[in-house]
Amino acid sequence: MIDRKTPYLNAGFSNVLLVRPMFLAMFNHVAPTAWIGFALAIAFGLWWLLTPLSVLRFYSRLAKRDLTAAKPLAVRLVGFCWIVMLVAVFW
Repeated sequence: MIDRKTPYLNAGFSNVLLVRPMFLAMFNHVAPTAWIGFALAIAFGLWWLLTPLSVLRFYSRLAKRDLTAAKPLAVRLVGFCWIVMLVAVFW
């Protein structure tokens, strides 16, 4: 028998398909502002991942020095790691 108040199983393997997965239950409790923050943080990581030369130009202006030592591949790697970290934390 399934308790309708929780997404957990109470008994038996035959009820597995009737229970909604835990990760779907999580989405009911996330505030809309959290989704906006997540989207902005992902956009920041995508900027690093997709346009590394733009990132290097932007930060060289902030630092007022040439950042030619930084490689675009390293910037892409940091952007990828940023996105993976955000998805792991948010999920």
